[in-house]
Amino acid sequence: MSRQLPTRCCAGERLWARASRHCHEAPATRRMLSSVDVAVVGAGITGLAAAHGLPADLSVAVIEADPQPGGKVRSASLAGIPVECGPDSFLARGSSVAGLCSELGLGDRLVAPATTRAAIWSRGRPRPLPEGMQLGVPSRPAALVASGILSVPGALRAGLDLVLPATPVSASTSVAEALERRFGREARERLIDPLLGGIYAGDTSQLALADTLPELYALLSSKRSLLLALRRRRPPAGPVFQTLVGGLGQLVDALAASLPGLQLATEVTSLRKSAGGRFEIATSNGAISAGAVLLATPAFAAAKLLAGLDVRAAELLTAIPYASVATIALAYPRPRLRVTGTSGFLVPPNEGRLVTAVSWLSEKWAHLGTDQVALLRCSVGRSSDGRWRDLDDDRLLERVRAELAELAGVRAEPLATCITRWESALPQYQAGHGARVMELESRLASHPGLLLAGAAYRGVGIAACLAQAGRAVETLASNFHGHPVG
Repeated sequence: MSRQLPTRCCAGERLWARASRHCHEAPATRRMLSSVDVAVVGAGITGLAAAHGLPADLSVAVIEADPQPGGKVRSASLAGIPVECGPDSFLARGSSVAGLCSELGLGDRLVAPATTRAAIWSRGRPRPLPEGMQLGVPSRPAALVASGILSVPGALRAGLDLVLPATPVSASTSVAEALERRFGREARERLIDPLLGGIYAGDTSQLALADTLPELYALLSSKRSLLLALRRRRPPAGPVFQTLVGGLGQLVDALAASLPGLQLATEVTSLRKSAGGRFEIATSNGAISAGAVLLATPAFAAAKLLAGLDVRAAELLTAIPYASVATIALAYPRPRLRVTGTSGFLVPPNEGRLVTAVSWLSEKWAHLGTDQVALLRCSVGRSSDGRWRDLDDDRLLERVRAELAELAGVRAEPLATCITRWESALPQYQAGHGARVMELESRLASHPGLLLAGAAYRGVGIAACLAQAGRAVETLASNFHGHPVG
């Protein structure tokens, strides 16, 4: 159940509108089915994909509080060009997202970035990421020195990873603790924090390495030198990221169109189990009985629904913290934006800036922009920095434009702007997260037919959410076709 998220788009005069008006028209509200095999609560990307993947012989209802589906996957129109309000791409390597797009007739719209070169604002200007970056950390000390991101002493300290003894890590070891031991404080603050902390909008001193970056955790658990281990690691072939020409909102549209049981603008108010073992769901649009329920909502929303069924499970869900962020997209006359040759740059937390990242959208994605218009997008917000939340849209835009002028020399008046505020958007995998998820799954095992899936549990991002949706589908299909529920 996603929250309503105000978006402001400006073109000439200022126009206030909900984000849903800029993505697509929500399907007409359908009559709620009173009894179904499976009820999916939450029509974000996880819930939509799970409902789409369930066997055709199962009746399914998808219930969403927001007037439009998709959750944080949301596209808008800015100066007549599709722009993403949330994630602008998905992890392509090793994921099923491209396959799902092809299945839905969107395969011919898949594209990879036009450039993968990125930078970090460090020591007074954007500096290109060193060659050989893997899993968000450097693998070539010489390239790190040449990048200028770190001072010479800082880069030399990072190279000591080659000779330092192994670093013991555990489930409670934070990203900052483990990687600062290997590469030093300067590398952690200027390289690790913006790159790895930026994925979660989190504080690396709070994020658990084992749950946030399991591949790095595995390497540190088994190898002495991280640099040597990464140097020997062969990255998978193919593009790392992809997106859809026309916006990722098309994926949401296609999934929603495939679901006759989608019910929008419908809030689930309570969930209980009947004497017969079925689940009784009270909604703002009537009651529904289901043999199984998949809660594909944020953890805090799932906690409210589980409070009457399992107090401990609700407590575990409530303990998962979230960070709030915002995206600010701007359209400019193309001649007023200089070509940088990069996809954008990240800003380390220790710089004290409001802006955390700047993406040159029209350089990153060849299909974005026209001969007359170029787009860029800024991000603000971290788990440790909520200053932007105290600013109204006018003031936020003013602050972001001022920082764009200082950091990137962008002083032109934008043709149009679009601000999207994402409250409690990104779950934080802090120490104990893995144990918390395991306990949650153990507790739900005592409620057959009740499942959880989504970004709060085993990975954020579209690819991770689809993987969790796939596992939920396998469990539900097995329940009904092997051991019926209810």
